[in-house]
Amino acid sequence: MKMPKRIVIPLVAMLLFCSVIEITGEASVTIHIQTVGHEGRDVLTVTLDVVQERHDWLYLHVNPGMLDSVSTTINVDRLKSTYFHIQGDTVAVYKGALTEVSKKEYIVYVPNDVPKVGWLLKDRLACTTGETVKTIVMFKQTGYLKDLGRYGDIQYVFSSGLGAVVVLPREKILPVSRKDYVLYVEDNAVVNALLSNAIPHIHADDVWSMGYDGTGITIGVLDTGLDPNHCDISGKIVAWNDLVNGNGTPYDDHGHGTFVASCAAGKTNPKGVAPGASLMGVKVLNSSGSGSNDTIIQGIDWAVANGADVINLSLGGAGGDGTSPVAQECNWAVSQGVIVVTSAGGSGPGCKTIGTPGDATDVITVGSVDYNNAIADFSSRGPTTDGRVKPDVVAPGVSISAADAGTSCSDVTMSGTSWSAALVSGVCALVLDRNPAATPSQVKNILGYTALDLGNAGKDNYYGWGLVDAKGAVDNAFNNPTPPGKAQDPYCEESCLGTVMIGFFIVLGVLSKK
Repeated sequence: MKMPKRIVIPLVAMLLFCSVIEITGEASVTIHIQTVGHEGRDVLTVTLDVVQERHDWLYLHVNPGMLDSVSTTINVDRLKSTYFHIQGDTVAVYKGALTEVSKKEYIVYVPNDVPKVGWLLKDRLACTTGETVKTIVMFKQTGYLKDLGRYGDIQYVFSSGLGAVVVLPREKILPVSRKDYVLYVEDNAVVNALLSNAIPHIHADDVWSMGYDGTGITIGVLDTGLDPNHCDISGKIVAWNDLVNGNGTPYDDHGHGTFVASCAAGKTNPKGVAPGASLMGVKVLNSSGSGSNDTIIQGIDWAVANGADVINLSLGGAGGDGTSPVAQECNWAVSQGVIVVTSAGGSGPGCKTIGTPGDATDVITVGSVDYNNAIADFSSRGPTTDGRVKPDVVAPGVSISAADAGTSCSDVTMSGTSWSAALVSGVCALVLDRNPAATPSQVKNILGYTALDLGNAGKDNYYGWGLVDAKGAVDNAFNNPTPPGKAQDPYCEESCLGTVMIGFFIVLGVLSKK
């Protein structure tokens, strides 16, 4: 007897499905969820029953009770769904997304904005006993400040609307992190001026002879301040804001900011890269060269609101995947038409040592080479912990002579990626001098396209696109070229599992909504 077609098709489909999910017994796998950059510490650990292991996939059974646990600890909506399939309560996970540490035990890496409470805040809570904590609350959605204000004291709201600085009672941190409109809660982390890494000097004489010196362009130096009495920057300060001590008169009680400003726009020999540019001083670091994320973010917001064309951030802190509050505010500043230049950092020679905000997607991140165009030992390398190639460019030379704060006109010689960022900020000012309408992405493309390629051909994690060429950049100021792609065999090529947004978490999130 011939079976009707309407019966055959469902039957065949059912047999095929059953052949895939044949239960193999009571085996289970343990999966450690960790964030890249904080390896070895679990956000949470889950144990799931194995339905079947087939080729490159694991088929796992999800217990309903697991859903609540996952959804209160991580943001499942921040994960991509590339590596999973789902059928009822069976989840198929691509094994390439898992790092096996022992038999039936795996680690999966997720970005730093997946946990609802950041590791820096967890560490802070573990080692302090204060009743309240200054936090940064990052938002999924806006319009909930009134509700957030019920839990703590809102001290500052980002101009971007991406987050707010909130003083929270310790016991309110977890409830706030679990709000639907909250992405995550993080500590108000400390950042530091980057002093210790060699930075090469960029010679811009050919550009000056073309008639471009940065005139009409304002470089915002977010740092330890500016010494208005040093001959290198005297008369160049057109805007000032002290977010540390509230002093209405420019000053520098550390020296780092004055040196940075001198590299970018100093007007006396040795001149900075853009000696005609104006300076905006925003003091965000104290006399020890340290500051906090909330102050840095306020400085970025103020610089954008008050007309900075270029923002220089020769500072950095713990980060790595571009999800930190400071990195996100930098990206927002770029979206407002402001070029943001940051130091790669001084944590080389290891790979994956780019800090934040150098890990921000849209900034120009600058590394350091010596006079032989060899990468400086201390210059931070990429990739970012989510797998992007950084730095973007490098600048040549070690041992930079620039303004010595507290003197009338003396210089001091120092090395550090702080100076590389400042020099590239000056190059950006030169490009804008020739083409004031150039966009931040256009300037970044120009720098990458005209850079002298070093290392492997293409953009790599040591040199980025290569050595900045000030004249080449200015010659191309009206173009928007496409810079070289990723090197075929880049340095620091690693298995960056931070790019794998583990699929089974998405599955759990999907299931939790059913």
